Amino acid sequence: TLNSFYAKLSFYPAFVEFTIVGLHRIPTSCRFINRSFHALQNSENKNKPRHKSIIFAAHVNKTLIMKKFLITIFTVFAFVQVNNAQTYEYQIVTVVESIVPNGLGRSRMISANESRDYTEFTSTRTEEDNERNKSKRGDIRVKDFDETKLLNFYNLGGIRFQNIAANDAVVMSKINAMSEEGWELFWINSGVESEGGKGDGNGIFITRFTFRRAK
Repeated sequence: TLNSFYAKLSFYPAFVEFTIVGLHRIPTSCRFINRSFHALQNSENKNKPRHKSIIFAAHVNKTLIMKKFLITIFTVFAFVQVNNAQTYEYQIVTVVESIVPNGLGRSRMISANESRDYTEFTSTRTEEDNERNKSKRGDIRVKDFDETKLLNFYNLGGIRFQNIAANDAVVMSKINAMSEEGWELFWINSGVESEGGKGDGNGIFITRFTFRRAK
């Protein structure tokens, strides 16, 4: 402690207080009086210029006020964040790439231009009411959508890497265009249904890009 009942006691320089500003350096010939740091002038340095012995006087109450102020600011900020939770709208772009040998199949990038309300095609089944959902496929089907042609991974000679690079370029173009419209690429998930050999002519690689934009 820097507190002392002996007024002429000399103190060594020390770091005694940590605040957002930094560590306060307490010089020699200082004492702690009434919660304030004061420079002392004894017989050894009384003839020296006063500005060299008096470095500063930092009141402890200022530190307490600063701490309370920061706590208040953080509390208000957290309250504002909770009460102004951001909501988003989402858009999904699906890329389907054929991995059927010999260049068969079709590859497309699809994005819907129509919206659907899932509640119109949702039913709740219980033990008392176990009737299946009777929504018509035609009501669910979307006819207004963008369809971008892509290349298949394979041709007659096998896998064609130029086709993969071409598909990447087209997909990147779509992502950049949506980014310019304010959409953020939020999530990507993919899956594959591979060709299983003789008798299985199916094989697709599907990737869904989920975008979001603040409302």
